Amino acid sequence: MKKVEGWITISLILVISLILVDLFELLTQVKISNEILVILNSLILVLAASSLLVSLFVNRQSSKNLNESIKKLSSFIEREKKIETTFIDIQRELIPLITVINSTIEKLNLLKNISEGVEKTSEDYKNILKELSKFNIDVEIPDQEGYEMLDALKKGILNTFKTFLGISSNFVLTISNSLNLNREVDNLSEGIKQQREKIMSAIQLLASSIETLKTNLKIQEGASGIQKSIQLLSEVFSASAPRIQSISSKLNEIESSSDSLIKEIKEVSDMSGNIKEISEQTLLLSMNALIESSKAGEYGKGFAVIADEIRQLSVSISSLSDNISSKTSSMRGNVNKILIPTKDSKEEIKYLSSNLASLVKELEGVEEISRGLLESTNSLMSLIVPLEKVKEEIVNSTNVLSMSEQEFESIKKEIKQRIISTLRVVVGQGEKIFKRFNVSWLSKQIFDAKVGHILFMLKIEDYMEGKVVLSEREKEEVSDYTICSLGKWYYSSKEKYSNIPAFTKLEKVHKEFHENSKRVLEFFDKGDKGKVMELLGKIEYSSLDIISLLDEIEKELSTHENAE
Repeated sequence: MKKVEGWITISLILVISLILVDLFELLTQVKISNEILVILNSLILVLAASSLLVSLFVNRQSSKNLNESIKKLSSFIEREKKIETTFIDIQRELIPLITVINSTIEKLNLLKNISEGVEKTSEDYKNILKELSKFNIDVEIPDQEGYEMLDALKKGILNTFKTFLGISSNFVLTISNSLNLNREVDNLSEGIKQQREKIMSAIQLLASSIETLKTNLKIQEGASGIQKSIQLLSEVFSASAPRIQSISSKLNEIESSSDSLIKEIKEVSDMSGNIKEISEQTLLLSMNALIESSKAGEYGKGFAVIADEIRQLSVSISSLSDNISSKTSSMRGNVNKILIPTKDSKEEIKYLSSNLASLVKELEGVEEISRGLLESTNSLMSLIVPLEKVKEEIVNSTNVLSMSEQEFESIKKEIKQRIISTLRVVVGQGEKIFKRFNVSWLSKQIFDAKVGHILFMLKIEDYMEGKVVLSEREKEEVSDYTICSLGKWYYSSKEKYSNIPAFTKLEKVHKEFHENSKRVLEFFDKGDKGKVMELLGKIEYSSLDIISLLDEIEKELSTHENAE
């Protein structure tokens, strides 16, 4: 997951960099090299597509944990219902017995208090009579028979109390036995506790799967970020098109201006050549004038001065003409230096412009896959609610198995339907990704094998739920493990991959899966639910082993591919 976030972060940084480049151009009026912009755009596109591809496959482990949690939970629920029923029956039998014991103890305590009260009353009565006799008060003293009756009553009460004490002892013994029974129940409860710990272990695995789902659903944020990146790229491409057109036009103008400038330089150079020829002719004329003026003697001196000035002017013009020719030649070389890269840039702009449409089309394809990924993550997110409901029901309930079978089956059914729906979305998006991106043939084959096996297992469950009717061809696939989609792939690849241990193990596990699947259908048709449940558990564990082995095969082969 950290790798995915890293890719997304890099993509966003590049997008922000591109925006900052545009702002820099706008504020400073300094043009950034078009090659840099093209490189930034290309990097963003590649990183966005890469993070999308990595995001899609990061969900595999969470789906595996989810299936394993549901299967373990279902198995533990079935096993613990019987124990819970027995425990409840024992509690139901103990409640009346404990009620009778408590009532008897209350009555014994009351009888004891009555006996003590009678005894105390008898003693007080005797003491009062003795005190009155001291004062010679004539009091009618009960005769001996009255005392004997009182003593007999006292003894009777005491005997009755002793009898009840014996009964109480028996009840105490009964209570002791019930406590022993309670201890046995506690031992049974401890067994339930151990089973509960197993269930809680499964629940923790379920919670881990939920957390994994929640963590992986950050892909949704990543996918949203990818979509934003794609939108930004689209905007950049859309904005780049007129800019590229403008640059192309300016390059055309530069090329046209350069051609015109070269022509004008050539004209100047030609004119400079003409001037040089005129200066040379003027020089000859001035030399002739000097010669003729010398012949004229004194009268030709003034004309000689003028001829000499003309000669000097001719020399200066010739020198200036040479300088002009040198400068125009240098200018022509510089213009050619500008013109050559301008033509090259023009060709690159033309190439970039012609490929911009195809880039936009590819970008639209990536955006479509990104939307599909969002749909997949939304479907996965919908699984969290029923899963957390199962977890909360079990964790928060005072009785681990308080959830009714109907409630659990309802939740299980809902989860299964959502898994199937999510699986179909993932399959559809997987096909698009395999088609659009350069994913190895091996990865696609193993992906198809996994999906085909899961759909095959779900079809068996749908048949037992009365949702579908298996055709003769499908029944044949249940019986023969060599003709299902996984079997066809296995035996067509056996020669190539037989040296891989996981590939060798796969044949036995796959064969057991089909044998148990065939027996499940037979017992289901006979109505033997016990055998069906037992074999379904084996089928589910075989399926997990098959998926795990396929993962090992893919990992091993990918390692070999990278090494090559």
